[in-house]
Amino acid sequence: MANGKILRGELGEELVSNELRKDTSYHKHINNLTIIDKNGMSHQIDHILIRENGIFIIETKNYFGEIEGQESDLYWTRIITKNKRVSKERILNPIKQHKSHLLIIRKLIKDYPTYGFIVFVRNNISHLNIFSVIDLKDLFNRINILTIDKNISKEEIDNIYLKLLKRSSEVSNKEHVENIKNLKKEKQEFKNEARTAIEKRICPRCETNLIFKDNRLYCPKCKFEIKL
Repeated sequence: MANGKILRGELGEELVSNELRKDTSYHKHINNLTIIDKNGMSHQIDHILIRENGIFIIETKNYFGEIEGQESDLYWTRIITKNKRVSKERILNPIKQHKSHLLIIRKLIKDYPTYGFIVFVRNNISHLNIFSVIDLKDLFNRINILTIDKNISKEEIDNIYLKLLKRSSEVSNKEHVENIKNLKKEKQEFKNEARTAIEKRICPRCETNLIFKDNRLYCPKCKFEIKL
């Protein structure tokens, strides 16, 4: 199953990459850029398109079935019809993860407009109405409608491209996945430790006794607080 998902993901990325190659304007295009942030967390970005009207951070999704959901939902629904039988499956809303990719690029490239799109390569999101989530067939229509006060020059496009490549890191897919697993494990361990400390009325950050007031616990030393 895992190998199937990887192959499906790679196929989706190739479809988007092929579409981006059709851009007739002067541009630079990067696939699978991995950047390590200051916390040691790796961010693997499917595609970056740098052109005169902005920098476009593109996430690829290759799901079967019709996709339904709202921008604020934690999960979306994938509706699959096979042999007249309909089944539904939850998928994680990809917007939150994509926003983290967008944020890290904006921190690196501060002086230029940066946009994020999540592209569903099977053109199956007719039930979604979210500007940043689009079908593959609509990718360039959405990119081209965005305008800026002053176009990015060819020289600037080249400089942005080189700057991003310079920040890229040689991290394998396996290492990237392991990095995410370790981060999730660390977060869960911290939550468990924090929960135990709070039950004992001890600050999980500095081990000072917590004070209860106004339906919350707070630490007078490090200012940690939690609502009850």
